[in-house]
Amino acid sequence: MRITKIEPVILRLPAARPLSLPVDGTPLSQRSAERTALVVHVRTDGGLVGLGFGCFADGVRSLVAAIEHDLAPLLTGADPLAHEKLLAVSRSLESAAAQSAYALIDIALWDLKAKAAGLPLWRLLGAAKDRVPIHCADTVAAHLQAEEVIAIGRTAISQGMKGIRIGLAGFDPEADAQKAQAVRDALGEEIWFGISAFGRYDYEIALPMGRFIEEEIGADWFEEPLADNDVESYSRLSLRIDTPLAAGSRFTQAAQFLRLVESGARVTLRPDVLRLGGITPWLKVAALAEALHRPVVPHLLPEIAVHLACGLPGVQAVDYTTALAPLFRQPIRIEGGFAIPPEEPGLGLQLKTEAP
Repeated sequence: MRITKIEPVILRLPAARPLSLPVDGTPLSQRSAERTALVVHVRTDGGLVGLGFGCFADGVRSLVAAIEHDLAPLLTGADPLAHEKLLAVSRSLESAAAQSAYALIDIALWDLKAKAAGLPLWRLLGAAKDRVPIHCADTVAAHLQAEEVIAIGRTAISQGMKGIRIGLAGFDPEADAQKAQAVRDALGEEIWFGISAFGRYDYEIALPMGRFIEEEIGADWFEEPLADNDVESYSRLSLRIDTPLAAGSRFTQAAQFLRLVESGARVTLRPDVLRLGGITPWLKVAALAEALHRPVVPHLLPEIAVHLACGLPGVQAVDYTTALAPLFRQPIRIEGGFAIPPEEPGLGLQLKTEAP
């Protein structure tokens, strides 16, 4: 089997929830209700087609150019099952856009690999479990007011999710504490409750905030309270509070996770498939985490995360967002707080007929 064509397509998708757009400082009244998706089809001479995809705030046209002019000429004619070889080829390019764009191709290669085996991806990866806890991340944008988070959270819980992850702005600790308390009080202590700070605290603020979250909120984790490169403070903080820490959603290399874990920090690792460059490098982080006894929760992309979490033993949950939901015919199946992976070969996804 050989790659015959790599086709990128830009799609503009209406946001299912305009209030859950990424944080960029733009007032709500000025935010667009559209999301930009990039879909990649990897076609083969055997008739199988791999599907890769991602959601981006900007820079999509540079990714398309990188695929069409840099990556496609290199990869056309190659064996699509040789994912390690193709990753190495892509990294030989001195182009940041090509490195980012390859993530979507790599996703498509794993979709192809599983289709060629006649298996859903999660079974190809090992079928460690047939369901996994799912938490709502549409509530995480830091600009959302407490009442907005509560409304989205109640809907998510009514749809069967185990809990939510909320975001703190990180500029006013007192306001952050009030938001967390209001949401926790409204939604109750029975649900899973994660808090994300996007790396905006220093240690002197993160410690008292962590203690407040532990003693008053009873949060299940405190995500990215510190800057990504402040591994020493992560280690110190993890020894001073019992609430589990989580970090790594912005990391672009496995080595960054290794440095964090080697610091002694007790953290849940949060690798992002797109930022790392695809499923292939993501799996290397998961292997590192398993060897060093650290739990993993994939960052966003629930359509892929459900396969990673059900395929591998150390992956604990799925981070749910509606970002790409309008793209696919099949919604993620949720039952009693758990995501159920599809049984169709590959990623088990089909684009809606109106999508190119």
